[in-house]
Amino acid sequence: MIAFVVLHYNDIEVTKDCVNKLLLLESNNEIRIVVVDNGSPNGSGDILKKKYQSVKNVEVTLTGVNLGFAKGNNYGYIIAKQMYNPDYIVVMNNDVMIDDKKFVYKLLNNSVLNNYEVIMPDIINKMGVHQNPFRENPLSNAELLRNISSIIALLTLYHIPVLNKIWSDRNKETERVLPTDKIYNTLEMMVPHGACIIFSKKWIYNEDVAFVPDTFLYGEEDILYEYVANKGYKTYFEKTLVVEHIEDVSTDSVVKTNLKKAQFLLKNSYASQKILLRLRKYNLKNMSYSIVDRGKI
Repeated sequence: MIAFVVLHYNDIEVTKDCVNKLLLLESNNEIRIVVVDNGSPNGSGDILKKKYQSVKNVEVTLTGVNLGFAKGNNYGYIIAKQMYNPDYIVVMNNDVMIDDKKFVYKLLNNSVLNNYEVIMPDIINKMGVHQNPFRENPLSNAELLRNISSIIALLTLYHIPVLNKIWSDRNKETERVLPTDKIYNTLEMMVPHGACIIFSKKWIYNEDVAFVPDTFLYGEEDILYEYVANKGYKTYFEKTLVVEHIEDVSTDSVVKTNLKKAQFLLKNSYASQKILLRLRKYNLKNMSYSIVDRGKI
């Protein structure tokens, strides 16, 4: 059985499209869907709950407050694990669409994947960019420190009138194009993109949550990879599992202007980078840590 955890915030039409596509997959008797309303202020969680209350393999749950990306997904992961004891838990944004009708069959019948804890599907955005792996190699210590320094500098800049407007207009986010025909040295141990991550039975058996629950938004991929490496787990990039990513639906529904979006991203990225830096110290000292043992990280 496969449990899909769909994190919802505000945009009900996108979430309905996501869930309805899952329900159209072949072998849908092998799937369960947990929709997590992450404190949507527009009441869309209640609407979704009523819409799917008679659909036997869809469970809609409301957190009541916005828990952020990591804790919101963990909320759904815990429900999926406890209610269904699935073979896989697919944690996905509501703006991820699965059109491949044989997705369930491909996942359940790929024996190679049983050897890995975290599986990365081929995520393709609306511009045709392949987003997995999010990073072929983890951030080096030097890159991590440079990132933190850059974020501090940009946060300062964005609070200077006039200059912040100029820079926010110029600072357009660029995509990193990673074609699927690229020949990697290995398909293992690359950093997964957070829009859609598949956790195997090996992970589910050992871990009570999906993500280190200390972030609100941004940086979860690198932090997850750091945990995977620390525990001796493995990630695997499976190109036959294809999903489509619309992108930025939840963020755009909260943050409207370029400037506010940039400030929002930077503040949360800074907090996440500091957490990653603390976790990195554990690996450097060859010390083990637990996802739920937050007092030590």
